[in-house]
Amino acid sequence: MKFIKFIFKTIIRLIFLIFLIFLILNAGRFLQRGNLNFLHIGKENHKVLKDLKEPLEKYLKENYKAYYDLKNIKIKKIKEEDGGISFTGNFKMTLNKKPEDLPFFKALEDSKIKDPQFLKYKKYLLSLANKNYNKNQETSINFFLPYGKNKVEDLKLKKNKDYLPITNLKIDDDILYKRGQRAVKSFAYFKKPVFNLDKSVKYCRENWNREPQYQNDCANFVSQCLVAGGLKENEDFKPQHINYISTGYGREKTGLVKYLEKNNIHGLIKNRSLAVEGSVVYWNNFSHVGLITYNDTILIKYSAHTLAKLNEIIPEKLDVKFYSPIIKSN
Repeated sequence: MKFIKFIFKTIIRLIFLIFLIFLILNAGRFLQRGNLNFLHIGKENHKVLKDLKEPLEKYLKENYKAYYDLKNIKIKKIKEEDGGISFTGNFKMTLNKKPEDLPFFKALEDSKIKDPQFLKYKKYLLSLANKNYNKNQETSINFFLPYGKNKVEDLKLKKNKDYLPITNLKIDDDILYKRGQRAVKSFAYFKKPVFNLDKSVKYCRENWNREPQYQNDCANFVSQCLVAGGLKENEDFKPQHINYISTGYGREKTGLVKYLEKNNIHGLIKNRSLAVEGSVVYWNNFSHVGLITYNDTILIKYSAHTLAKLNEIIPEKLDVKFYSPIIKSN
């Protein structure tokens, strides 16, 4: 009888221990409320963000309503930083206007150029933009809210160690039209990509949240995306090679972007509207690269490692360069 009681007590203790371990491992999940994870912030700040969610959604819908439908905003990846709280706004976004009606393509049409090469160039750009028409896309924006602030207009856009005002998200049709006018002159540098853009982007979207291979994995991941699209590896471009796993930041001749430009795989461009999907975005003020996974000529979004990103909007005035697979360096 004593033995049976001992066995019974042992089983009860084991069950309690297993339950305790389960609670510890799933603490983050149980601390979520309405898509707000306050595991890393105080209750007061949690309430600020919870109250901010509805006006932020209203602001974004109003800002993008001329071209996009937007829904299901969620606030994620919340953490406290010096001077405030950073978080990611995730939502579904759909381009509801036909690409030929966008300012960029109106400028191409208004040029009246009949050169066969230009018409081929225009048709190709339009075909790329059409892939995003009426397609529901996961989208994100990285925000920063200073301590003591609680309004949408107080939000800032993260820019490495600096910040941009939220008004930087505003769409300016005049700027977009002028980019189309400048793109008219770029058709002389138009080239066929040497890898499949769709396959690279597909790989990137499917693997953006995979465990990083390196502590700083951004260049390595972009290289893998390009190879998934058919870019050939060789002695100067293969896993573990500096051209494969390094951005090229601070170097004169080596690194991913240097290799891509030198071998005419991607060309440096000044017109961000030509940073088609499969382009590489390169930060000027620190070592980081990502792959462009969305571009309809109005909004550009990138995906990346090491801090996993999927279709994060690149705001205007962000200090970056773009390398396009359809334009020769000029």
